[in-house]
Amino acid sequence: IPMYSALWYQRRVHGDNRPKDFDLILGSDILYSETLYLPLVQTLDKVCSDITEIFLIVPPLRPVEKFLKLAEESGFEYCVSQLPFLKGSSRNSSRRTTKLFKLKRKSTSDNIT
Repeated sequence: IPMYSALWYQRRVHGDNRPKDFDLILGSDILYSETLYLPLVQTLDKVCSDITEIFLIVPPLRPVEKFLKLAEESGFEYCVSQLPFLKGSSRNSSRRTTKLFKLKRKSTSDNIT
């Protein structure tokens, strides 16, 4: 399975020979700075095809509304799953959840599940 690493905050990803048809993109704790939301969405837009599925894990209490709005404006749809937050044994941790976002290009014939 080919794997690529990209510095998505830079303007160019792999020059003119960058891969286009990724099946899967995984990201964990990459939505930490709002100033990087637009470059991330722009990169996803460049490297995703209609078959690409994107999974992003977001820690508790991380505001991501701006990222989701930018993603929607760029033609992506998303769904959210709540995962238990397991870090430490704090008594408040049972009320906190980690979010798993699944993003995909919007399609008129497919529904995101």
